[in-house]
Amino acid sequence: MKLVREENTLLDELERISSRQVIPACRESVTLTFKNRKDYFGHGNSLNMVTGEEIADSAKPDIRVDSIITPLDRLGFRIVKRLFDVVGAILGIVLTLPLCLIITILIKMDSQGPVFYCQTRVGKNQRRDRRRTSSEDSVGNSRSRERRRENCYGRTFTLFKFRTMIHDAERESGPVWAKPDDKRVTRFGAVLRKMRLDELPQFLNVLSGEMSLVGPRPERPKFVTDLTDRIDGYSLRLLVKPGITGLAQIEGGYDSSEATVTRKLGYDLNYIKTWSIWLDIVILFKTVKVVLTGKGAH
Repeated sequence: MKLVREENTLLDELERISSRQVIPACRESVTLTFKNRKDYFGHGNSLNMVTGEEIADSAKPDIRVDSIITPLDRLGFRIVKRLFDVVGAILGIVLTLPLCLIITILIKMDSQGPVFYCQTRVGKNQRRDRRRTSSEDSVGNSRSRERRRENCYGRTFTLFKFRTMIHDAERESGPVWAKPDDKRVTRFGAVLRKMRLDELPQFLNVLSGEMSLVGPRPERPKFVTDLTDRIDGYSLRLLVKPGITGLAQIEGGYDSSEATVTRKLGYDLNYIKTWSIWLDIVILFKTVKVVLTGKGAH
């Protein structure tokens, strides 16, 4: 690559090397006007101008769902994490059962509607665990890709929560993020959300293998589809099982906008890349602090 500053020098250089591409030394696209335009363009060739930003964009790697390395790729670590989840979920159910009974009574006293709120969420993408070296099933693989599109890049499951909003809160609005001082949240629901106690029924999701104690929070199919299209690397969150709590949750609170999701994605990817049982333990202890203080919740 040669740096030229003069118009005539530029034309001479282009003619010498038979180049058809110019990179202006600026960020924005520009238009060059040559006095001797016919000297170069008279050959019937066009001059392709690209900016540094366009080159950078073209050099960006195509981020795929399997393009990140995590310790949980190893079977031994996945077994350790699963055992940790099962033991933790059983202990969690036993220790919080009296509290859950009290919450059930208070929810019924506070507002009309069911005690539990069930919602479809997107879980782990199973592609990495199911890699095949043979091509015997090309038709089956094509069908699998179609199912993945329908399932929003991961396996869907039913997530359980204590209801914190009025019954059928999204009947008119459709799927939307909760906001500070959301009018749909009930009086007792606000307390549950602040202390994160509405997540306690998800110990059942952990026992069933759909979730983990710690991991990226599971999101709804509509949001996963939209955010994957708009935020680079968002689908990488699905490389591991979603969790009741996670690094992004204790650092960033609930999702309330695309900006907060983008910021929290860094925490999720850092967790995935640096996972260890010790990290899970630290996050769980910090979650207890969040529960007691209400930090980051609304």
